Amino acid sequence: MQLAVTGELDPAAGGPASDAARRRRSIYTRVTRNVRDPLLEVFDAPDGFSSVAQRNVTTTPTQALLLINQQAMVQRSRALARRLVREAGASDADRITLAHLLAFGRPPTPAEQDRALAFLGAQAAGIPPEPPREAPFVSEKMPHREGRAAVLDPKSAQAVLRVPARLDWPRDAFTVEGFVQLRTAPAPGTHRVIAARWDGNPAHPGWMLAVAGKGAAVVPQSLVFRWNREAGEGRADDLASGIGLELNQPYFVAAAVEPTAEGAVQVTFVVREVANDCEPPRVVLCRGTGPLEVSRDVPLTLGGDSGSGIGVTG
Repeated sequence: MQLAVTGELDPAAGGPASDAARRRRSIYTRVTRNVRDPLLEVFDAPDGFSSVAQRNVTTTPTQALLLINQQAMVQRSRALARRLVREAGASDADRITLAHLLAFGRPPTPAEQDRALAFLGAQAAGIPPEPPREAPFVSEKMPHREGRAAVLDPKSAQAVLRVPARLDWPRDAFTVEGFVQLRTAPAPGTHRVIAARWDGNPAHPGWMLAVAGKGAAVVPQSLVFRWNREAGEGRADDLASGIGLELNQPYFVAAAVEPTAEGAVQVTFVVREVANDCEPPRVVLCRGTGPLEVSRDVPLTLGGDSGSGIGVTG
Protein backbone atom coordinates (compact mmCIF):
# COMPACT_ATOMS: atom_id res chain seq x y z
CA MET A 1 0.00 0.00 0.00
CA GLN A 2 2.79 2.40 0.95
CA LEU A 3 4.64 1.90 -2.36
CA ALA A 4 1.40 2.25 -4.32
CA VAL A 5 0.73 5.64 -2.71
CA THR A 6 4.24 6.93 -3.39
CA GLY A 7 4.18 5.66 -6.98
CA GLU A 8 7.19 3.36 -6.45
CA LEU A 9 5.41 0.00 -6.66
CA ASP A 10 6.66 -2.41 -9.32
CA PRO A 11 3.42 -3.95 -10.67
CA ALA A 12 5.12 -6.86 -12.46
CA ALA A 13 3.36 -10.16 -11.70
CA GLY A 14 4.99 -13.55 -11.29
CA GLY A 15 8.61 -14.53 -11.29
CA PRO A 16 11.00 -15.52 -8.51
CA ALA A 17 11.00 -13.99 -5.05
CA SER A 18 13.13 -10.87 -4.54
CA ASP A 19 14.34 -8.75 -1.66
CA ALA A 20 12.50 -5.67 -0.41
CA ALA A 21 14.72 -3.34 -2.45
CA ARG A 22 12.84 -4.40 -5.63
CA ARG A 23 9.70 -2.68 -4.30
CA ARG A 24 7.32 -5.36 -5.53
CA ARG A 25 4.15 -6.53 -3.83
CA SER A 26 4.76 -8.13 -0.44
CA ILE A 27 3.71 -11.54 -1.74
CA TYR A 28 6.89 -11.60 -3.87
CA THR A 29 9.25 -10.51 -1.07
CA ARG A 30 11.79 -13.10 0.00
CA VAL A 31 11.58 -13.80 3.75
CA THR A 32 14.38 -15.30 5.85
CA ARG A 33 12.91 -16.89 8.95
CA ASN A 34 15.70 -15.83 11.30
CA VAL A 35 16.07 -12.28 9.94
CA ARG A 36 13.23 -9.99 10.93
CA ASP A 37 12.28 -6.78 9.17
CA PRO A 38 12.93 -3.90 11.65
CA LEU A 39 9.73 -2.06 10.72
CA LEU A 40 7.50 -5.13 11.03
CA GLU A 41 9.24 -6.23 14.21
CA VAL A 42 8.26 -3.16 16.24
CA PHE A 43 4.66 -3.66 15.11
CA ASP A 44 4.56 -7.18 16.55
CA ALA A 45 5.06 -9.24 13.40
CA PRO A 46 5.21 -12.93 14.42
CA ASP A 47 8.34 -15.01 13.97
CA GLY A 48 8.69 -16.71 10.63
CA PHE A 49 9.42 -20.14 12.08
CA SER A 50 6.26 -20.66 14.17
CA SER A 51 2.49 -20.35 13.83
CA VAL A 52 0.45 -18.02 16.01
CA ALA A 53 -3.30 -17.96 16.55
CA GLN A 54 -3.44 -14.22 17.23
CA ARG A 55 -1.02 -11.38 16.54
CA ASN A 56 0.09 -9.35 19.57
CA VAL A 57 -0.92 -5.70 19.64
CA THR A 58 1.23 -3.22 21.56
CA THR A 59 1.72 0.53 21.52
CA THR A 60 5.24 1.79 22.33
CA PRO A 61 7.27 4.99 21.83
CA THR A 62 9.66 3.00 19.64
CA GLN A 63 6.97 2.67 16.99
CA ALA A 64 6.46 6.44 16.69
CA LEU A 65 10.21 7.13 16.69
CA LEU A 66 10.80 4.57 13.96
CA LEU A 67 8.05 6.01 11.76
CA ILE A 68 9.66 9.46 12.13
CA ASN A 69 13.35 8.60 11.89
CA GLN A 70 13.80 5.38 9.91
CA GLN A 71 15.49 6.08 6.58
CA ALA A 72 13.04 3.87 4.69
CA MET A 73 10.16 6.01 5.93
CA VAL A 74 12.01 9.23 5.11
CA GLN A 75 12.66 7.95 1.59
CA ARG A 76 9.01 7.05 1.09
CA SER A 77 7.97 10.51 2.30
CA ARG A 78 10.30 12.14 -0.21
CA ALA A 79 9.00 9.89 -2.98
CA LEU A 80 5.41 10.91 -2.17
CA ALA A 81 6.41 14.59 -2.12
CA ARG A 82 8.04 14.25 -5.55
CA ARG A 83 4.91 12.57 -6.88
CA LEU A 84 2.67 15.33 -5.55
CA VAL A 85 4.87 18.02 -7.09
CA ARG A 86 5.01 16.14 -10.38
CA GLU A 87 1.31 15.31 -10.69
CA ALA A 88 -0.50 18.11 -8.81
CA GLY A 89 1.47 21.16 -9.94
CA ALA A 90 2.50 24.16 -7.87
CA SER A 91 -0.70 24.66 -5.85
CA ASP A 92 -0.50 23.53 -2.21
CA ALA A 93 -4.27 23.01 -2.15
CA ASP A 94 -4.11 20.69 -5.19
CA ARG A 95 -1.22 18.76 -3.65
CA ILE A 96 -3.15 18.28 -0.41
CA THR A 97 -6.16 17.03 -2.33
CA LEU A 98 -4.09 14.54 -4.32
CA ALA A 99 -2.34 13.32 -1.15
CA HIS A 100 -5.70 12.54 0.48
CA LEU A 101 -6.98 10.81 -2.66
CA LEU A 102 -3.87 8.62 -2.84
CA ALA A 103 -3.73 7.80 0.88
CA PHE A 104 -7.42 7.62 1.84
CA GLY A 105 -9.30 7.31 -1.45
CA ARG A 106 -11.24 10.54 -0.82
CA PRO A 107 -10.67 14.30 -0.97
CA PRO A 108 -9.94 16.20 2.26
CA THR A 109 -12.71 17.83 4.24
CA PRO A 110 -12.62 21.65 4.50
CA ALA A 111 -11.25 21.36 8.04
CA GLU A 112 -8.51 18.95 6.94
CA GLN A 113 -7.61 21.22 4.04
CA ASP A 114 -7.31 24.23 6.36
CA ARG A 115 -5.16 22.34 8.86
CA ALA A 116 -2.86 21.04 6.14
CA LEU A 117 -2.43 24.51 4.60
CA ALA A 118 -1.68 25.99 8.04
CA PHE A 119 0.89 23.26 8.68
CA LEU A 120 2.66 23.89 5.37
CA GLY A 121 2.72 27.62 6.06
CA ALA A 122 4.23 27.11 9.52
CA GLN A 123 6.87 24.73 8.17
CA ALA A 124 7.86 27.11 5.38
CA ALA A 125 8.16 30.01 7.84
CA GLY A 126 10.51 27.98 10.03
CA ILE A 127 13.01 27.25 7.27
CA PRO A 128 15.86 29.81 7.30
CA PRO A 129 16.70 31.31 3.91
CA GLU A 130 19.58 29.53 2.22
CA PRO A 131 22.62 31.80 1.91
CA PRO A 132 23.69 32.53 -1.65
CA ARG A 133 26.48 30.39 -3.00
CA GLU A 134 28.91 31.63 -5.62
CA ALA A 135 29.35 28.18 -7.12
CA PRO A 136 28.19 24.63 -6.37
CA PHE A 137 30.45 22.54 -4.17
CA VAL A 138 32.34 20.01 -6.30
CA SER A 139 33.18 16.63 -4.79
CA GLU A 140 34.11 13.15 -5.98
CA LYS A 141 34.55 9.69 -4.51
CA MET A 142 38.13 9.09 -3.38
CA PRO A 143 39.34 5.52 -3.99
CA HIS A 144 39.49 3.27 -0.91
CA ARG A 145 37.68 5.87 1.24
CA GLU A 146 34.10 6.24 2.44
CA GLY A 147 32.23 9.44 1.61
CA ARG A 148 33.33 12.10 -0.86
CA ALA A 149 36.29 14.47 -1.14
CA ALA A 150 36.44 18.10 -2.25
CA VAL A 151 37.91 18.64 -5.72
CA LEU A 152 40.28 21.63 -5.68
CA ASP A 153 41.44 22.76 -9.12
CA PRO A 154 43.46 25.99 -9.57
CA LYS A 155 41.78 26.49 -12.97
CA SER A 156 38.21 26.13 -11.69
CA ALA A 157 35.83 28.17 -9.55
CA GLN A 158 36.66 25.84 -6.66
CA ALA A 159 40.38 26.59 -6.46
CA VAL A 160 40.53 27.01 -2.70
CA LEU A 161 38.36 26.49 0.38
CA ARG A 162 38.61 28.94 3.28
CA VAL A 163 37.85 28.50 6.98
CA PRO A 164 37.46 31.86 8.81
CA ALA A 165 40.14 32.63 11.38
CA ARG A 166 39.49 31.87 15.06
CA LEU A 167 41.19 33.50 18.01
CA ASP A 168 41.62 30.17 19.79
CA TRP A 169 43.63 28.56 16.99
CA PRO A 170 47.14 27.49 18.08
CA ARG A 171 50.02 29.60 16.81
CA ASP A 172 53.22 27.67 17.56
CA ALA A 173 52.27 23.99 18.08
CA PHE A 174 49.61 22.23 16.00
CA THR A 175 48.90 19.28 13.72
CA VAL A 176 47.39 19.42 10.24
CA GLU A 177 46.23 16.20 8.60
CA GLY A 178 43.97 14.94 5.85
CA PHE A 179 43.45 12.59 2.92
CA VAL A 180 44.76 13.81 -0.45
CA GLN A 181 45.03 12.59 -4.02
CA LEU A 182 47.27 14.44 -6.48
CA ARG A 183 45.80 14.52 -10.00
CA THR A 184 48.56 16.49 -11.75
CA ALA A 185 52.16 17.26 -10.86
CA PRO A 186 52.98 20.76 -9.57
CA ALA A 187 54.72 22.96 -12.10
CA PRO A 188 58.54 22.98 -11.79
CA GLY A 189 59.70 25.30 -9.04
CA THR A 190 56.24 25.68 -7.47
CA HIS A 191 54.28 24.17 -4.59
CA ARG A 192 50.80 22.61 -4.72
CA VAL A 193 49.25 23.72 -1.44
CA ILE A 194 47.33 21.21 0.70
CA ALA A 195 46.63 23.52 3.66
CA ALA A 196 47.93 26.93 4.65
CA ARG A 197 47.64 29.86 7.02
CA TRP A 198 49.35 32.50 4.93
CA ASP A 199 48.20 35.29 2.64
CA GLY A 200 51.00 34.66 0.14
CA ASN A 201 52.74 37.98 0.87
CA PRO A 202 56.52 37.38 1.29
CA ALA A 203 56.62 40.16 3.91
CA HIS A 204 53.97 38.48 6.10
CA PRO A 205 54.47 35.44 8.35
CA GLY A 206 52.61 32.20 7.72
CA TRP A 207 52.93 28.52 6.86
CA MET A 208 51.73 25.93 4.37
CA LEU A 209 51.77 22.15 3.97
CA ALA A 210 52.33 21.45 0.29
CA VAL A 211 53.63 19.15 -2.44
CA ALA A 212 56.75 20.51 -4.11
CA GLY A 213 57.26 20.45 -7.85
CA LYS A 214 60.46 19.47 -9.59
CA GLY A 215 63.30 21.78 -8.59
CA ALA A 216 61.57 23.00 -5.42
CA ALA A 217 62.68 19.92 -3.45
CA VAL A 218 65.22 17.10 -3.76
CA VAL A 219 62.43 14.56 -4.34
CA PRO A 220 59.81 15.63 -6.93
CA GLN A 221 56.28 15.76 -5.55
CA SER A 222 57.71 15.64 -2.05
CA LEU A 223 55.60 16.59 0.95
CA VAL A 224 57.06 19.79 2.43
CA PHE A 225 56.29 22.24 5.19
CA ARG A 226 57.12 25.86 4.32
CA TRP A 227 56.92 28.80 6.67
CA ASN A 228 57.61 32.47 6.20
CA ARG A 229 59.66 34.11 8.92
CA GLU A 230 58.58 36.89 11.20
CA ALA A 231 56.91 39.92 9.68
CA GLY A 232 59.33 42.07 7.71
CA GLU A 233 62.01 39.42 7.15
CA GLY A 234 60.43 38.04 3.99
CA ARG A 235 62.33 34.75 4.22
CA ALA A 236 60.71 31.37 3.56
CA ASP A 237 62.15 28.09 4.78
CA ASP A 238 61.24 24.63 3.50
CA LEU A 239 61.37 21.40 5.47
CA ALA A 240 61.20 18.56 2.95
CA SER A 241 60.05 15.14 4.11
CA GLY A 242 61.75 13.34 1.24
CA ILE A 243 58.52 11.36 0.75
CA GLY A 244 57.19 11.63 -2.78
CA LEU A 245 53.47 11.32 -3.57
CA GLU A 246 52.55 9.44 -6.73
CA LEU A 247 49.85 10.79 -9.02
CA ASN A 248 46.30 9.42 -8.69
CA GLN A 249 47.12 7.56 -5.47
CA PRO A 250 45.22 8.43 -2.24
CA TYR A 251 47.33 9.19 0.82
CA PHE A 252 46.84 10.10 4.44
CA VAL A 253 49.25 12.94 5.19
CA ALA A 254 49.96 14.77 8.43
CA ALA A 255 52.43 17.30 9.79
CA ALA A 256 52.86 17.82 13.54
CA VAL A 257 54.54 21.22 14.10
CA GLU A 258 56.28 22.02 17.40
CA PRO A 259 58.68 24.70 18.60
CA THR A 260 62.10 23.55 19.76
CA ALA A 261 63.91 24.61 22.92
CA GLU A 262 66.14 26.79 20.75
CA GLY A 263 63.14 28.74 19.45
CA ALA A 264 63.13 27.07 16.03
CA VAL A 265 60.61 24.65 14.47
CA GLN A 266 60.48 20.87 14.13
CA VAL A 267 57.97 19.02 11.96
CA THR A 268 57.02 15.35 12.12
CA PHE A 269 55.71 14.15 8.75
CA VAL A 270 53.44 11.10 8.51
CA VAL A 271 52.45 9.60 5.15
CA ARG A 272 50.43 6.42 4.63
CA GLU A 273 49.15 4.83 1.41
CA VAL A 274 45.38 4.47 1.76
CA ALA A 275 45.23 1.60 -0.74
CA ASN A 276 47.76 -0.49 1.18
CA ASP A 277 46.77 -1.05 4.80
CA CYS A 278 49.52 -3.64 5.27
CA GLU A 279 52.31 -1.08 4.85
CA PRO A 280 53.17 0.97 7.96
CA PRO A 281 53.11 4.76 7.64
CA ARG A 282 56.32 6.57 6.81
CA VAL A 283 57.41 8.96 9.58
CA VAL A 284 60.10 11.60 9.12
CA LEU A 285 61.26 14.21 11.66
CA CYS A 286 62.77 17.45 10.32
CA ARG A 287 64.16 20.44 12.21
CA GLY A 288 64.16 24.02 10.99
CA THR A 289 66.36 26.98 11.83
CA GLY A 290 63.92 29.77 12.61
CA PRO A 291 60.75 30.60 14.57
CA LEU A 292 57.18 30.22 13.34
CA GLU A 293 54.67 33.04 13.75
CA VAL A 294 51.17 33.40 12.33
CA SER A 295 48.78 36.31 12.67
CA ARG A 296 45.53 35.34 14.40
CA ASP A 297 43.38 36.94 11.69
CA VAL A 298 44.71 34.71 8.87
CA PRO A 299 42.16 32.07 7.77
CA LEU A 300 42.91 28.40 7.17
CA THR A 301 42.83 27.62 3.46
CA LEU A 302 42.77 24.33 1.55
CA GLY A 303 44.20 24.18 -1.95
CA GLY A 304 46.09 27.50 -1.89
CA ASP A 305 47.07 30.51 0.17
CA SER A 306 44.43 33.02 1.25
CA GLY A 307 45.80 35.75 -0.99
CA SER A 308 45.86 34.17 -4.42
CA GLY A 309 43.88 30.97 -3.91
CA ILE A 310 46.63 29.14 -5.84
CA GLY A 311 49.93 27.54 -4.94
CA VAL A 312 53.04 29.69 -4.59
CA THR A 313 56.30 29.68 -6.47
CA GLY A 314 59.52 28.47 -4.96
